[in-house]
Amino acid sequence: MKDFVKILSEISSKKQKTETLRQLVLEDNRIAFLFKNALDPFIRFGFKKIPEYVSADAQNASWDDAVHVIEQLSRMNHSNASEAILKAFLTQCPKDFAPTMEKVILKDMKCGVAEATFNDAIHNTELEEAYHVNTYPCMLVASDFKKISKKFNWEEGIFSQEKCDGMRFNAVVDDDRVMYFGRSGKPIEILSKEFSQNFLDLKNSYGKSCVFDGELLVVRDGKILDRKTGNGILNRAVRGTISPEESEQIHATIWDILPYDVFTSDFKKNPSKAYNERFEKLSHLLNDSNSTKVHLVDSKKVFSEEEAMEDFKQKLSEGKEGTILKNPSNVWKDTRVTDCVKLKAELDCDLKVVGIAEGTGKYEGKLGAILCESSDGMLKVSVGTGFTDDDRDRLIKENLVGKIVSVLYNAKICDKKTGINSLFLPRFIEFREDKSEADSFGDIKG
Repeated sequence: MKDFVKILSEISSKKQKTETLRQLVLEDNRIAFLFKNALDPFIRFGFKKIPEYVSADAQNASWDDAVHVIEQLSRMNHSNASEAILKAFLTQCPKDFAPTMEKVILKDMKCGVAEATFNDAIHNTELEEAYHVNTYPCMLVASDFKKISKKFNWEEGIFSQEKCDGMRFNAVVDDDRVMYFGRSGKPIEILSKEFSQNFLDLKNSYGKSCVFDGELLVVRDGKILDRKTGNGILNRAVRGTISPEESEQIHATIWDILPYDVFTSDFKKNPSKAYNERFEKLSHLLNDSNSTKVHLVDSKKVFSEEEAMEDFKQKLSEGKEGTILKNPSNVWKDTRVTDCVKLKAELDCDLKVVGIAEGTGKYEGKLGAILCESSDGMLKVSVGTGFTDDDRDRLIKENLVGKIVSVLYNAKICDKKTGINSLFLPRFIEFREDKSEADSFGDIKG
């Protein structure tokens, strides 16, 4: 097998990388198998680092052995047993293949090939049906209340639910295994056995493999921590560095449930049930359960715009972030749907860091601001507020370029002289470890 990782990592042009990858996988379909296992978000090995091993004098492991180990580990939770299997294989693995195997297990081929590039490379080939990688599905809601509310049938009632201020996630419960993912498909490591058991019990009552959609929150001394503090802990779960004690503080608020086969299928060919049926089922499951860490979202029916705004204002008076309005007929889709809408007091968006500016005066030698852009580069903004002095000391030493940040702002504006789109009064909220892509200009409200 060619050193395809080295070949691809040396190509900067996306078009050339795609064409080269196509040639490589057509010459050797084993390469397609490796990329499929490294990129597919539902294939999970659970390793944050490779266990230490020493190569044997005789490296007798074969390609069939590699396939067997990959398939075996993908069906296991990370444990001492899975570490022993991987270590035994790598000990016997030829030295020229071991680094590639490690990259597959760590879910990062380190050659600049993401799902879209790989899918483009195998498009219209005999490999597409077997190795196509589905991007991680996520249903988002609209933000234009005036526009969306006109579509609502207020007489039948619209769900008004609390907008939680934590980290969006899914609990994927397949057979007797619980896996947690962020909205972009990044795995989340939560060590609490009680937390996992809550989801296993709910799945058993549901009767088949399923996916729970909701928000992770951190509870300490009976109180939900603020977003910045709580998500700081949750970001460690995304990085795989969370402690057992911190994991026990994690709770989940759930608002949706889907059969696993619907969540992982073509939604046009295999649509979900309407939201009122999904939510009714979820309500019964949670109300009949002994769940200690998994809770149903606060929800009520409203029958007019006035009632919806009244509930929204009530949530704000309680210190909550806002509400989500949902059409009872909503069908779950992997897109931003136009029959559900969020109501928030302040605007926020997720942007990509493209540079930093050093501070001046009291902040000389420290972080002054982060330079951010939308995913399409149509909005550019310098964000210099929202950081503590400790943040400025620490962040100036870190490589922030490429990270995704949440930014609070008052309005979207355009400089009349330069024509550059920006934000009015931007304030840093947090780094989004659970996201890998910024919002586009069209997604940013205001």
